[in-house]
Amino acid sequence: MKLGKITKKIIKIQIPSVILSLLLLFFTNGTLWMILVIIIWFNILITPIVLFFDYCFRKVKDKENRSKTRIPQWKKTVVNALLSYSLASLVIIILVLSMVSFPMIFSPVLEWKAELSKEELQNEINELIKDCSNNEEKTITILKWFDRYSGNTYNIWGHPAFGSIVFGDGDPHYCIFCIRIFEREPPLWVYVSRCGACEEHSVFFREMADMAGLKIRSVICPGIDHLWAEVNIEGEWIIVEPANVVLRNNKTGYNLTAESFEKSHASRTKNISYVYAEYSNGTIEDITYRYSGNLSTVSISVVDENLNPVSHAKVTVFSNNRFIRRDIGLSFETDNNGKYLLKIGGGNITFETIKDNDIYLYNESTHIFADGEYYDITIVLKKDWTKDMKFIAYLSITIIILLILISLFIYTFIKERKN
Repeated sequence: MKLGKITKKIIKIQIPSVILSLLLLFFTNGTLWMILVIIIWFNILITPIVLFFDYCFRKVKDKENRSKTRIPQWKKTVVNALLSYSLASLVIIILVLSMVSFPMIFSPVLEWKAELSKEELQNEINELIKDCSNNEEKTITILKWFDRYSGNTYNIWGHPAFGSIVFGDGDPHYCIFCIRIFEREPPLWVYVSRCGACEEHSVFFREMADMAGLKIRSVICPGIDHLWAEVNIEGEWIIVEPANVVLRNNKTGYNLTAESFEKSHASRTKNISYVYAEYSNGTIEDITYRYSGNLSTVSISVVDENLNPVSHAKVTVFSNNRFIRRDIGLSFETDNNGKYLLKIGGGNITFETIKDNDIYLYNESTHIFADGEYYDITIVLKKDWTKDMKFIAYLSITIIILLILISLFIYTFIKERKN
């Protein structure tokens, strides 16, 4: 395949760059490792674009050589400028796409790199807890490892984010940017990246505590966008928060009260509606009762516009207890009588209800619940095609096909007129 001079130079730079980056992946960790992966992924994505535009540039030049009449200089300038602008725009787009997409594409690589660090982490934990005589001492010692100013891990909460990429500012120690984990996997990636927000701190603390022989679980509360952990010490679950260990401010992150999370994170209503625990093996347990006092009982009835019960309607629960509405990770279906009995903590709750059948039914219902009360609510579903994703998908495909057909018709018409 014939290539232009500029393209050949780009390819010559790309090949050694990718090879060198691949080799260095085996010997680096943290920010440098993440930069190398971005370089590799960016080069993979940019290559076909470079080849395509090289072809376009050469096509324009060949057309000029074959033409009997000389192409005006201004036309060549305009064409080259447009192609150059398009190439520069696509390079920027590819750079953005590479940063957003490569954590997902390279998920197996992240898991592989994380697994390689397992033995090293186990040795470090053994060294950490060698002088501990009981589980409480082990827990406090591991929490100290997460001290914000220890240099062991970097807390990126509140920093500017771009997809799964978060940019740091060097405080308390040097960190250019951080690649966050997805759906809390792989947890050992935090040991490689040495950075993360409360989610990364929670799941990594869970892994460290598990390696230390402690009974441990992550605590997840999507409604207030926060994760922490609980350690079982002598039969009692003790609340710990590894993301908020600041020893110089006397914040040990150990033995916190359940009420402290409502006060500090549920900014709008000071309520927590739903909390669940996740164990290392993936088991999920509803532990809302530990954080919300007396649970509210909500009897939900879902009916259509004719007040007929709607069975097997899907209800998704959203929390409005913080700044914006959040999916709290709780959903269910009504029974054959269109009913469901829900136990939930207090707060501002929205029920999004869908019945996707021959006729698409939809509605939202928002309520404010107090702790320890009984509520009887009815949700009336209505026809709403704007929420029907199947209909929207079919409509979008139809519009795209029509646009393609119109474009082909215009192209054929212009071509015939020229002939």
